[in-house]
Parts: sequence; C-alpha cells; structure tokens
Amino acid sequence: MKPDTLEEFIICGQPFYFQFRGRDYLVEAFSETGYIIVDPNPYYEDGGWPDKPDFAYPYHKEAKTADEFLKLPFLDGKTIFEAFDELKFFDY
Repeated sequence: MKPDTLEEFIICGQPFYFQFRGRDYLVEAFSETGYIIVDPNPYYEDGGWPDKPDFAYPYHKEAKTADEFLKLPFLDGKTIFEAFDELKFFDY
C-alpha cells in the first residue's frame, strides 16, 4: 500500500489490515464509535462487535474523525505515517 492510498482509506473509513512489530491490526471507522483499532482474529471470532474491548489495542475508539486518527500516536508513540515503513499490509 502507498501512503496516498492509506490516507484515502482512513478518510473514507475503509477497513484496512496491517502488521506492526509482529502484531496484526484492523482499523476501521464507524460513525457511532469512531476508529476501531483491534486484533482482527479475535474481533471476527467474537462476531465483530466494536464495543467489546477484549481484543482492542491502546487508543481504540479515541479518534472520532479522520484528522484525529491521522494524528493518533497509537503505534508505540508514533502515528500511522511516522511508523509507515515498519508496517506490513495484508488482506484478511
């Protein structure tokens, strides 16, 4: 994935998956809850309920807008673009 494509996914609220330092991530925007940041495997195994924190990463649902998410330091103190070169994107 390219940075421009990732930014478009974030702005449109499209779900995307990546790996950062050996952990799998799913990010998706919901109008009611904001941006979820979860481990996709237990999230889907549990039925995909964004309000259950059992599989959530730090900063889960703290960003309500795309601009807030773009500034969110949820990857070991880095924003998604500051950590971009360390991310491995995949299809779930």
